[in-house]
Amino acid sequence: MKNFYTELKKRYGKYKEEAKSWHDNRKSEYLVLITEIEEFIENKRNFLEQIDEKKIKEYSRVYNFLTGKNYYYGNFKGISNEKKELEDIFEMLEEAELILNKINSLNKTIVLVGANGSGKSSLADFLKNNLENKVIIFPAQKLLRINNDNYEITYNKEMVKGNQLSVRAKSTENGYFENQLLRSIRAVVNEYTNSLYEADEKKISRPEKTSFDKLTAIYKQLIPEITLKPDPENRILIPIKNDKKYDFNSMSEGEKVIILYITGILLAEKKSYIIIDEPESHLNLAFINKLWDLLIKEREDCYFIFISHNIEFINSRDSAEFIWCKNYIYPNKWELEFIKDSKEIPRELILKLTGSKKPIIFCEGSPKDLDYQIYSKIFMESHTIFAVGGHREVIGYTKACNKVLNSQVCYGIIDGDLIFEEDEIKKFNEKRIMILAFNEIEMFLIEEKIIKAVIEHFESINEKEIEEKFEKFKEKFIKKIEENIEKIALEKIKKEIDISLKKVNIKEYRTYGDLEKSMSEIFSNFSLNKKFEEYKEKIKKICEEKNYEEMLKWCSLKKEITKELANKELVRDYEKSALTVISKKEKLQKELREKYFKELKGI
Repeated sequence: MKNFYTELKKRYGKYKEEAKSWHDNRKSEYLVLITEIEEFIENKRNFLEQIDEKKIKEYSRVYNFLTGKNYYYGNFKGISNEKKELEDIFEMLEEAELILNKINSLNKTIVLVGANGSGKSSLADFLKNNLENKVIIFPAQKLLRINNDNYEITYNKEMVKGNQLSVRAKSTENGYFENQLLRSIRAVVNEYTNSLYEADEKKISRPEKTSFDKLTAIYKQLIPEITLKPDPENRILIPIKNDKKYDFNSMSEGEKVIILYITGILLAEKKSYIIIDEPESHLNLAFINKLWDLLIKEREDCYFIFISHNIEFINSRDSAEFIWCKNYIYPNKWELEFIKDSKEIPRELILKLTGSKKPIIFCEGSPKDLDYQIYSKIFMESHTIFAVGGHREVIGYTKACNKVLNSQVCYGIIDGDLIFEEDEIKKFNEKRIMILAFNEIEMFLIEEKIIKAVIEHFESINEKEIEEKFEKFKEKFIKKIEENIEKIALEKIKKEIDISLKKVNIKEYRTYGDLEKSMSEIFSNFSLNKKFEEYKEKIKKICEEKNYEEMLKWCSLKKEITKELANKELVRDYEKSALTVISKKEKLQKELREKYFKELKGI
């Protein structure tokens, strides 16, 4: 076999020559079909010429296709089926090449992450189906009880390797792993026993590096209080603790799963891809770290691919590289993305983000705070919300996320914080940072639509009475602002000073005079008294015009409004009541999204 391209051309050329001798009405239709296949192969020429015989043999489905076809040339249905199979195989071959090139370009320890349903286990099975004698899978399901009988007592390493190749990530075969564990143990014990017989027969020293020796050495480093002895009669392992033998099945699940992993990996074919689904199951973190460090060192020739959602385990793989299984299209198409560690965003958060199939929104506060409570209700169907602290964290994480996970859509929402300037808002929006149309998140809760929805939900009154109650609240709200005009104006000035200082980087400061000059330049056009008077007049005018939306942009009184005034004038425990109403009324959620968050993708 020179290469895939040559072999395929030869095959279909032979089909065409055979058809030319026909003298019935099948000839023309058949030749058209063969020509279509030849054109398809020619279009794939550049790709095919890069694939050598060795690689073809690694791809079991491709190799079987080339070596196992015996269609009768005159069978039109047969060649039609072959065309379809050839197209399917090409799709699988190109996808497998893409995936393996990505894997082989990384370290030999890889963690595969992604949301449930993103195709991680299906990817494992895909690689298993397409790579001959290369992929070994340890599924998430692990049944570890063994039946001590004489069935398959002669198992050896080669027989175990054959069985390993039949395991799938989505295997539901009951008792598979108890059989596999027993087979692996017997293969290890048989190898050890045979080495004893051979050494005795030849009167030589027994080799010390059998699989059993490696098993016991690794196991002793993990669980030193347990000694494993071979049972030459039943060809199983006997655990010994405190000088007492006991039944293998009496061991804990963790103690047994360690043996499963060690024996299975010791017996694996050279240069295998070893895929472990849920490597943390049955084990505590202390064992996990040391176990996989030892096994990876023992089998440096192999690729280890872990499928895990466990943050502690994932963080323990310091030298691992990460592939994000972002999307899966049945039956054999994956969207994979390499994830780089970032100093700007914690790995734990990155891994949580990859577990979401929805666009991400970062918000201020913690999951207990109003920001998260409100946004998680408004965007419950369309986005995944992460509360990450202050506005600086929101801005930093949004930028870093869009950089590190370039195919995930990430947004940030921060409070208005008296930022009204259109240019400033536009700059934030360009970085996918949304500025809330309210000074504080508390002011969002007293938005007109929300207030009226709360009154309607909790009180049996008509539309006119709802409007009257809202107007009464608004009058009290205006009065509260009028009483605090100076306080609100000072808050606005302080915000502007903070922003000005953040924008400036003073480089020359050799003397006190340098600093004094720089500070005077920063505020040369900033008149505190002028600003103070200007903002007081602005707030006073908003109150006179009864411009409710503008009041919500300026008001910084927070709990004085939602915890005191709203409780008194609207409904008891207003914040909690408003959250309840938002979560229950889908129409209200939609109206709020469309009015205030239309820039966000996915709403």
